[in-house]
Amino acid sequence: MAKITSEMQPLSQILVRSSDQFIIPDFQRAFVWTDEEANNLINDFMADTDNFTVDIDSLPGYLLGNIVLIKNNSDNSADVVDGQQRLTTLTLLFKAVFIALEKLQHEQSETANKWYRVMADIDKAFQFLDSDDKFKGLRILHNSS
Repeated sequence: MAKITSEMQPLSQILVRSSDQFIIPDFQRAFVWTDEEANNLINDFMADTDNFTVDIDSLPGYLLGNIVLIKNNSDNSADVVDGQQRLTTLTLLFKAVFIALEKLQHEQSETANKWYRVMADIDKAFQFLDSDDKFKGLRILHNSS
């Protein structure tokens, strides 16, 4: 019998360090978030993190809400039962940040150099690359139907 577990994980563990591809099953509604919902999510992050003077390791973190996954260990995929609007929005956000950072590549500033260091991790949040750094697939796969 399958075991059900619940645990708190950082978003980086789910989107960057995980090797899972997230599958949006047929029973899920389509991606319907508009700019308003996406902006609300980003504004929540900003309200939770702006103007911090505390060391990052002592921050309690932002509660993104439940993301319910059914893992399929045979092919490193997970069906998204709950949280697909947030996961899809976040992968789109990471892609937008990656594109913005690519535009900074020719800039030689302290800010640009700081962001170059995280660029390699950001692309893992929305895509998979093969051993030759060629595009292999997207982090989230919406069912074609």
